[in-house]
Amino acid sequence: MLQFIDLTKRYGKADPPALQDFSLTVEEGEFVVLLGRSGAGKSTLIRCANGLIRPTSGEVRWKGESVTRAKKEELLKLRAGMGMIFQQFQLISRLDVLTNVMVGRFHHLPLWRSLTGTFPPEVVETAREALHRVGIGHLARQRADGLSGGQQQRVAIARVLVQRPKLLLGDEPVASLDPVTADAILRLLKEIHRHEKMTTILNLHDVHMARRVATRIVGIRNGRLVFDGKPEELDESRVWDIYRPDDDCCRPFLVHESQPPVSHVLLRV
Repeated sequence: MLQFIDLTKRYGKADPPALQDFSLTVEEGEFVVLLGRSGAGKSTLIRCANGLIRPTSGEVRWKGESVTRAKKEELLKLRAGMGMIFQQFQLISRLDVLTNVMVGRFHHLPLWRSLTGTFPPEVVETAREALHRVGIGHLARQRADGLSGGQQQRVAIARVLVQRPKLLLGDEPVASLDPVTADAILRLLKEIHRHEKMTTILNLHDVHMARRVATRIVGIRNGRLVFDGKPEELDESRVWDIYRPDDDCCRPFLVHESQPPVSHVLLRV
C-alpha cells in the first residue's frame, strides 16, 4: 500500500503550492493514472512517492514505512523496490543497451561491483531476458545514443524489470513519443503490470490512453484531488473539472453540442 497523507509542497515561499493537503491511498496491484494540466502537481506527486522530492508537510508511506522521514540509507533501501520511468529515458548514452539495463541491479550488488561496473553472469542473463521481453533483444550491444525514442524507452523499461520492483512509477513516460509509439509503450507497461502484479502509477496527458490502461484514474487540479474513480466514471463533465482553465473562459466553446467532446479537444494539454 502506498499512502500520500496531507501532502503540501511549495517550491518557494511566494509560489502557490504544487500540492495542497493532498491525500491518496493506492492499494497493492492497482494501475493508477494521474491526469491534470501541466503544472497541476502530477510530477511532484510522483517524485514525492520515491523521495526524489521532499514535501513541505505531510507524509508518504510505502508498505507501512515512511518515505518522507527515511534517512539516506533507509531511503535507498526503499527505492530498491521502486522502479522509475522518466520522460527523457535517463540512459547513459555512451554505454551499450545491455549495460544500461544491468545498471538497474546496482542496488542489489556489492559496492565494488557498482564502482567497477562488473556484473555477475546471472545479472547479464537477466538483462538479456528483459530486453527480449520488451522486444529489443537484438539491440543489446548497440550504443544507447543510436536508438530511437521508442527504443530508448523500452531500454528504460527493461532496466526497471531487472530491478524487480513492487512499485512502478512513470513520470510522463510517453510524452516525448509519437502517438503510435506511445500506444505501444503503454500496452507493454499494461502487460508487464498484469504479469508482474506490481503497483503502477503513471502521470499521463492523454485521456483516451488513460481510460484504456488504468484500473483507476486520479485527476489533479492546482495541487488538489478533484477526481478519483474508475475509467468508466470519467465522463466529459469530470474531464472538464480536471482540465478547465482557471478563468473558465473556454467552457461555452468546449461543451457546445456542435463541438467534439472535451476529451477530444483536451487530448494533450
